Amino acid sequence: GIAVLTVCGNIQLLVVAFFSAGGQAAMPMEGVLYGERDFSGLRLLLHYTLRVVGVCVVALVAIVWLFPGQIFALFVPDGIEGADWFLRLYALGFAPLALNYVMTYYYNTIQQRVIATALTLAENLVFYLPLIWVLTNAFGLVGAIASFVCAELLATCLMVVMAALARRKGGFGDMLLLPEAPRELVFDATVPATGDDAAYVARCVKAALDRSGAAEVSVRTAVGVEEIIASTAELEANGGREVLFDVRVSVLPDCTQVVLRDNGAPFDPTCNEPDERIATLVAVASNVKHNYVIGMNQTIIEVQAKSAFA
Repeated sequence: GIAVLTVCGNIQLLVVAFFSAGGQAAMPMEGVLYGERDFSGLRLLLHYTLRVVGVCVVALVAIVWLFPGQIFALFVPDGIEGADWFLRLYALGFAPLALNYVMTYYYNTIQQRVIATALTLAENLVFYLPLIWVLTNAFGLVGAIASFVCAELLATCLMVVMAALARRKGGFGDMLLLPEAPRELVFDATVPATGDDAAYVARCVKAALDRSGAAEVSVRTAVGVEEIIASTAELEANGGREVLFDVRVSVLPDCTQVVLRDNGAPFDPTCNEPDERIATLVAVASNVKHNYVIGMNQTIIEVQAKSAFA
């Protein structure tokens, strides 16, 4: 019995590496999209992550079901007679385990930490410990194996219930707990970080916003874009490398949003340095957020119409 549980534990360490890698790999981009309020992009990313992890689940379960004897032989050279179906039973918990891992990382990213924490505690402590005690005493080794599967399934059910309650309380559209934030993309370009390009992009941004009916904020938004590109151009003047800016301007229901990404040195415009050159940016924007993720600066500038403050 101990040998079977040891092999199952080793297999779990392996499969958890796949599932947690999927969730962790998506986290930086999930954070970027959530910060941009690009909720449609976040949905697509989560669905893609779940599909990739789902393929891993199918492959791992198939391997365990088809080759349990060979797997036991990797850890116990002489094998364990009659133990193949224990490993097959254990593999049934891979699907809820994978879903729980991916959704824990996701809910942490979107600031739903109560759900993420409850999910972690449920599958590792609240459900698992009582189940392994009760089921092992009742069914022996079969109960010990089944306790893992049952704990993961119950944790998934708890997640669904908590997400449903949060959805009802917050008025969200679905279990992903993302608000509806329709956006109109009015400008999207990639430009070098130079002073001339900063002025050119600013003019293009203003023209795009004027055409989209957001003329009230077009000047202030264009000023913010020009300031940060020009500041980065000066910062990188002696760096000896080409820095490119991705500039995206969108009109949201409550503001105009500019997302700027560049591959330059880490540069946080929200810091108040004595030689700060972007005071204008901070002054015209209603919100400025910055982070440095996956090797790129990301600055989000949001400018509200003056009427929004009335």
